[in-house]
Amino acid sequence: MGRISKQSKDIQDKINRLELHSGIDTVQIKSKTRILDFTADEYPGIHTSYKVKAENGFGYYIFNPNTARESYIEDFKEYDQTITDMLNGFPIENPEKYRIDYRLDSFKSDYDDLLKLNTLLLLLISQGEGADNNYISQDPMMLHNLTVRIQKSREFIAENYNKEYQTERFNKLNDVDGNVKNRLELRTLRVGAGEPIERTEWEKWCNIIDRAVTAHNLKALTDFLNIEIALRYAGGEIEITAGKTRYIPAWKEREGKGFSSNVFFHDYRHNIFTREQFIKLHNILDFPNADVRVRDYLRRHPYDIQLFTLDDLLIYTEKLKQAGRGFFDR
Repeated sequence: MGRISKQSKDIQDKINRLELHSGIDTVQIKSKTRILDFTADEYPGIHTSYKVKAENGFGYYIFNPNTARESYIEDFKEYDQTITDMLNGFPIENPEKYRIDYRLDSFKSDYDDLLKLNTLLLLLISQGEGADNNYISQDPMMLHNLTVRIQKSREFIAENYNKEYQTERFNKLNDVDGNVKNRLELRTLRVGAGEPIERTEWEKWCNIIDRAVTAHNLKALTDFLNIEIALRYAGGEIEITAGKTRYIPAWKEREGKGFSSNVFFHDYRHNIFTREQFIKLHNILDFPNADVRVRDYLRRHPYDIQLFTLDDLLIYTEKLKQAGRGFFDR
C-alpha cells in the first residue's frame, strides 16, 4: 500500500482495534395463520408487524431471538435453536422467513468516531444499488448524532445508529442489548432461496459491499458530492426533488464579511471524504494552487476534516464481512 498519511494510519489503527459483535437482531416470519392479538408474556420475543399484518392474507410476525433467550446471541447454532423453539411454541402453520436484520455491534462509545466512515460506506452502497432514500438525523436539543440510513424499497435497509443514546433515552439498561453502544444494521427486506437462508443472505450483503467499495465508485460519489457542495457556494436555484427547486443564497457572498473559504469547507466537512475530492473541489471553485491550499489547510487544521482512502474502506469492510461470517462459523 506504500506510505500512508498520519490520518489514514490513525483510522486504520482504530479499525484494527475495533471489536465487533455480530449476529441477527430480528427475523420477520410470514404465515397464512393470522394471530392479531397476543401479549409478550404469552410468546416472549414475538410481536405482530402491524404495518403489513394483513397483506395478501398473510400474518407477519417479528421474532427477536435475543429477547426470547434473554441473552445476547453471538452464535448461529444458538440462534437457530432459539428460532426453532419459538416457532414450535407459536401456533402458526407453514412459517416462512421473510426479512432478516443483521447486526454488527460495538460495545465501546465509538459511534461519533466511526460515523463518517459508516456514512461513506452507506452512501457508496446507496449509489451502487440505487437506494430510494438517504438521511441522517440528530437530536437538536442534546446535539447527539442519532442515525444515518439508506433504503431501497422492498429490498434492503442499511442503518448505523447510536445505540448508546437509544438505550439511555428509553431506559433500556437492563435490555439484552444494554451493552451495545454503536450498531450497524443491514436488513434484508425480502429473502430469497438457499439454506441456511441467513448465511445465504449475509453473503449477498458481502457482495453488495464488494460491488460498492471500488476506486471507480468512490470517485463517482465524491464527484457528485462536489457538484452539490459547489452549488451551495455559488447559490441559485437548486433541485430538491424531480421538477421542484428552491433558492439557495450564495455562500461566496459572505466572503469579505468576516467569513473565509476555510469556514465554508468547515461547514461542509461532513460531505468531503477524500483528499482527491478536496483538491477537485478547490478546482471547481476556481481557487488557485489547489494542491498547496489543501496541504496547508490540512496542516493548519489536521482534525477538522476527516479524510479516507480506498485502502481505509477496504480494511474496514473486510473486518465487517469477516465479523458477520464469524457468527456462522463459531
